[in-house]
Amino acid sequence: MGTHLIPRDVEGEGRILIIFTTKGFVGTLIGIFIGAILFAFFNTIHATIVGWILLVLCALTGFVIGQVKIPNSNSLDLFKKIRRILRL
Repeated sequence: MGTHLIPRDVEGEGRILIIFTTKGFVGTLIGIFIGAILFAFFNTIHATIVGWILLVLCALTGFVIGQVKIPNSNSLDLFKKIRRILRL
């Protein structure tokens, strides 16, 4: 039985620091920014540990959201709208 190549769309898949794609890196930065705001708030009320936990959770959430792949499907209207918004 022969082998077959499966074509993949790999545009925009450059890696930053090995684990981050560009979208994942931007998502992580946004998460860190939101987490830093929460950290500053909780630091003022002397709940530093809660602030650190929220900072890490926001950064991880931003990373996960940035890494999610959007399917290249034209069959569902939802995917068409998402691709149009993100200009993929």
